[in-house]
Amino acid sequence: MSYFITAYGAEAFLVENLNQSFLSSLPEYLKNEILHLATQKTSLSVYGVSKTIKDFFYQDKDSKSWIAILGTPLFQLPEKEKPSFLSNFFRAPSLIIRQHMDGCWCLLAYDADTDRFYAATDYDNTIPIFYSETDRGVFLSSHELPLARFLQSPVDPLGLSLTVQLKLTWGELSRFQNIRKL
Repeated sequence: MSYFITAYGAEAFLVENLNQSFLSSLPEYLKNEILHLATQKTSLSVYGVSKTIKDFFYQDKDSKSWIAILGTPLFQLPEKEKPSFLSNFFRAPSLIIRQHMDGCWCLLAYDADTDRFYAATDYDNTIPIFYSETDRGVFLSSHELPLARFLQSPVDPLGLSLTVQLKLTWGELSRFQNIRKL
């Protein structure tokens, strides 16, 4: 599984602090397997990219728009088709997800032309996306603990109780206040 963190609309020093919070919780063997995509408004760092079923990444060199499909997506595209896939996705994201996506995945994308950020996961939420919207930016992660450390979020009593009793949280709850699960 790939581990990821991303930020939208956050200043560079906050992105660096988020990266440091995330690195402290990563297994050592993943710290050197990194892919980084960035624009002026976004940053995506993915750790653990050397896997049997590859993640899908593409960044348009001209517009700086990008897309990442992580997990075990049952999805392959030849390199020459990636630019058209990116533009088609931004024209009709829900259609592309319904018609072309299968497997266990999460999707993160940024359309630099419209300044829109997209986050989605498969229908079973197999690859969760934890997120927090703050006045300093939007922060997303594959794991809630590094996000909680970075944001200094206190424990959510209901989220913790659900985790202890059921080993999961329902809906958008997480174990921490101000952090939600997509």
